Amino acid sequence: MLLNLSTLALIVCGAIMLVEMIARSAFDVSMGWADEVSREAMLFAFFLSMGCAHRHAHFIRSGMFVDRLSPRARRIFDRLGALCGVAFSLTLLVTGIARVLRLHRLGTVTESSLETPVWLIGLLLPIGACALLIYFIGALRRSLAGAHPFEQSDGELL
Repeated sequence: MLLNLSTLALIVCGAIMLVEMIARSAFDVSMGWADEVSREAMLFAFFLSMGCAHRHAHFIRSGMFVDRLSPRARRIFDRLGALCGVAFSLTLLVTGIARVLRLHRLGTVTESSLETPVWLIGLLLPIGACALLIYFIGALRRSLAGAHPFEQSDGELL
């Protein structure tokens, strides 16, 4: 379902930009909201697909290096990777919340005709960071329990 939503957001983004391109070149008319909506659809799609990519092991891996490690060294690197993921997503979450609070306090709205509150759009960052944090906490928990942090119980990589 998440990949379907992500795909839909990318299709919306592409369709809006295509219509905007045709409107500008053929009719010399610009829709002021097109850039804003397509940018937010792209961010939405990114965070949705990033979670799915990690869950199904479609992320950059250094298997040639990791496969040559001893089991003990691999556990150390797995835990280190999960800890780095927790730190990164926690940093994104904290700075995202601080940014949203600041934007809400300022009361700014977008410059397009939609005049969307900027803090509302900014919620994408802490929500996506929170989902990523949950994933990496789970990976760290699995690693500390002695299991491979990026592998499900049936052997399929997450």
